Amino acid sequence: MIEPWELLLHHSYAGSPGVIFDRSPGRTGHGTAVHLSDSDFLPDGAATGSGAIALHPGSAVDVRPTSPWSSLDAIRCEFVCSCDSTGGGGTLIDAGSFKFGVTQGTPSLDYGLASGGSGTRFGPVSSEGTPAIPFNQWVTVGFVYDGVIGASGFILNGTEITRWEDIWQTRLLRTSHAVIGNARAGGQAWTGRIDDVKVWRRNPHYIDNTFINRPADPATRDCWKRWSDALGVAIKEDPECARHVRDLIKAAVAAITRRALQGSPATAATWQAAIAEYQRLWPTGDFNGIARILSDLVSGIGGDLQLNDPALTALATDPCVQRIFKRLPSLDCDPGFTGIFKQTASLLEVQP
Repeated sequence: MIEPWELLLHHSYAGSPGVIFDRSPGRTGHGTAVHLSDSDFLPDGAATGSGAIALHPGSAVDVRPTSPWSSLDAIRCEFVCSCDSTGGGGTLIDAGSFKFGVTQGTPSLDYGLASGGSGTRFGPVSSEGTPAIPFNQWVTVGFVYDGVIGASGFILNGTEITRWEDIWQTRLLRTSHAVIGNARAGGQAWTGRIDDVKVWRRNPHYIDNTFINRPADPATRDCWKRWSDALGVAIKEDPECARHVRDLIKAAVAAITRRALQGSPATAATWQAAIAEYQRLWPTGDFNGIARILSDLVSGIGGDLQLNDPALTALATDPCVQRIFKRLPSLDCDPGFTGIFKQTASLLEVQP
């Protein structure tokens, strides 16, 4: 199964005191204990034998990934932790491009964008003396920042407690340094214990891997290789136009996805069901089934999606798009795929 998320870092503080091993597949984010003694490494955390670290002012776990974290258009973090009521919380992770913590029961996220901007988000505040993130008990708290689908928020014990939907196509800065349990430049250290830390990014190879994960004979795969090679040449020889086409595609995808997910509950449910059915059918090579999904989707919620959106029109009519695609060989060698493409274009009233 191809996963849409790629685990970048996984720390579990069980085992030998002071040894902080990255259990993610890449094994690139081992940690270094900063002002943590052996007694700060606890044998028990959220469960017996799970291990934990006890944080205090000046302490932290320093992480210098051997492979910088890039392609951060979407990021997930999850902490199994316990916050002491005496200190009120603090920073759980500061990776430069994002900083997440809990203060007096309220989660917060600061983020820096590759475009030069930045932002801050806050979760629910205490209500009637009860903090949103409870003190003195083990919880799983985290966040999702997703600039692709624009549906992000704070998570507590697997339940979304805050949601925001206005961060479309906002890629985060890459990072090569993260601090767990404190800020990178020093600040309010986490007052409590941390049992487990996980950080994911959207799998940068998900689309490519999903695309090739279907039945295809050698001739079809060779056809796609020739098309891919030609696209690479076109991008190299006309980089400005290629960047413009990429931006148009991102804008079009964002426009239609935003309308689907932010429309009526029925529209959002229909969209999600169509995605799930597409993901089921694609690896089987059932192109007729996929064509039916597209037809039903357009006829069922086409009005809500507003398929005449300016971003879609711009993609279909832009001279750069036409120029790039005229340089590419025909894909008639893959009639199943081209059939879907042509039907989609017909449904959208676009000339391929």
